Amino acid sequence: MQTPKPELSTEKLEQRARNILLFQLSSGAKSAKQLRDRLEKKEIPTDLAEKLITRFTEVGLIDDLAVAQTIAQSRKSTRGWSNMAIKRDLQRRGISLENIEIALQEFDSESEYQTALRIAQAKQRTLRNVDALTAQRRLQGFLGRRGYSSAIVYSVVREVLTADSHNF
Repeated sequence: MQTPKPELSTEKLEQRARNILLFQLSSGAKSAKQLRDRLEKKEIPTDLAEKLITRFTEVGLIDDLAVAQTIAQSRKSTRGWSNMAIKRDLQRRGISLENIEIALQEFDSESEYQTALRIAQAKQRTLRNVDALTAQRRLQGFLGRRGYSSAIVYSVVREVLTADSHNF
């Protein structure tokens, strides 16, 4: 039989909540919503959670815009995600639409195309031993799963396969 947890004093509860927030932030930047959800999961009262999140935001420990910009840059450069895929990821993390738009404004349609082209060229090198139709299908699926529009997918696939047509 499990013994009930002893009630914590307000000061101890606040210190526990602070420790949870600091621990979460030490493992990487998190949005205010992610931290709010974590405090809720740890059974921290909502009013205390809001008070601490507001305070951490005021002193700059929580910054949703910085989180959005970091994630957008990382997903674009290392994983080759489209703006739409990054936007969905940021929305899931509770980032406001205003902050998402600011984070994505440096990625225009030309940079979106260039990113898609770069990752498609890298993927195409692994498809040298398959026929052209299979390579086309796999590249289209690969780019589609990263959230690129069909117009970009078809344009990039056509460019990549045309440039490498001497291998087919």
